[in-house]
Amino acid sequence: MKIYRMPQLAESSPGGACILGPSELNSNAVYLVYGRLLPKETGRAITPKEGFEEVLYLAKGSVTARQGKKSFSVSAGEAFLVKDSVSLDNNGADEAIYITAGGRPLPGDETALKEHRQESKEAGSAGTPAKPEIKGPAVEKDNDEFTITLDDSPDEEGA
Repeated sequence: MKIYRMPQLAESSPGGACILGPSELNSNAVYLVYGRLLPKETGRAITPKEGFEEVLYLAKGSVTARQGKKSFSVSAGEAFLVKDSVSLDNNGADEAIYITAGGRPLPGDETALKEHRQESKEAGSAGTPAKPEIKGPAVEKDNDEFTITLDDSPDEEGA
């Protein structure tokens, strides 16, 4: 097993990011990126490889993420799904650290997830305990773009 010291590799890499891809991981299915944005650095493009999706986790700092006409603030400890290109701006006085993990969606994943949720609802209504459902952040669809919220409670406008 090989251990990668991601912060040191990112610090010495052009562009402030270290990528563990197919050649390092001996896998064509997943990859990992560790990136640093210096204070006031703007315009860092985060674009999943063709046919892949990524989850971006902000480990340190705060950034503004822009996708299309939308922008949203992301703070340390928060994550979001990246299917298309996103641009990150670090407007703060401290560096920001992010980690992205990318993978290929498996054929039928969406269908399997919908079936699992339906089975859980049916089991719960039949008097048997429902399978636990893992909840992520609530996402509202708006013209093929997404608004990220911190929880799944209704907002004040929609209540």
